Amino acid sequence: MAVIISLDLDNFSKITTERGWSQYSPNPVTRFLTHAVSNFAQNHHATVLSGVDSQRGTEEAQIYCSHPDLDKIIHDLNNIRRKIKEMGVTLSVGIAQVPSDIPAKSLQDYPLAKKALRKSKRKGKIQVL
Repeated sequence: MAVIISLDLDNFSKITTERGWSQYSPNPVTRFLTHAVSNFAQNHHATVLSGVDSQRGTEEAQIYCSHPDLDKIIHDLNNIRRKIKEMGVTLSVGIAQVPSDIPAKSLQDYPLAKKALRKSKRKGKIQVL
């Protein structure tokens, strides 16, 4: 079983406006998330499907991991969430378990990953479907 991980900074347009940040260049949170997602992908031998943007900063991302250690993934994602929360922002994370035989390129915007992310936004914690 493989997983798709969907990440999204909550209410980020509102926060950028309140803090006077540009949505089109990195700020402290999106800069951190860019590096965190890249490091996470490298540490978990995962593929970033979408979202990482060093020019604008990362507000959302999708990651595919073909051989996940789910406990370690959740631990590392909770660490990212904690660090972002220390910056006054929250991060929703949804994890969808998918068959390993589906090609990674066809998994971007996978419906189950979107559902897990929506559930995470409602419940305020990582959701695994």
